[in-house]
Amino acid sequence: MNERSFDFKGSTIFDLNFNYIGLPQKLFDEVFNLLSSYMHCYAQGFKRYCDFLGNINILPIIQIEPEDSDELIKIPPRLYLIQNSTSVLELLLVGTSDNEKDIDNVYVTPEYSNRIILGSPFLEYYYVIF
Repeated sequence: MNERSFDFKGSTIFDLNFNYIGLPQKLFDEVFNLLSSYMHCYAQGFKRYCDFLGNINILPIIQIEPEDSDELIKIPPRLYLIQNSTSVLELLLVGTSDNEKDIDNVYVTPEYSNRIILGSPFLEYYYVIF
């Protein structure tokens, strides 16, 4: 199994109304660079798209260990990518930033700038019921 781990010095929150998985900018850049080594990815505002024709199951499982948990957060390809067309995939991972003028990332208030936001795709994938 192709798993890649990333250390993260921060915490996590759940947000049912967020349609993405938000990663602080530095962590997002690391993950995005890894994924770009497997496929051609590009930005349109804060959204990222990737051209890929193969089986997404060969792509890495992203593992993140936040400092507020002993558990690894596992984000498999079927969670972080959705098919938009035959060869274009939308990346459900987005960078977050507390800089309001940063159009390449989703704005978050400073208190959330160092948190992973586990939005609705994560909660639906792992079937969380509140």
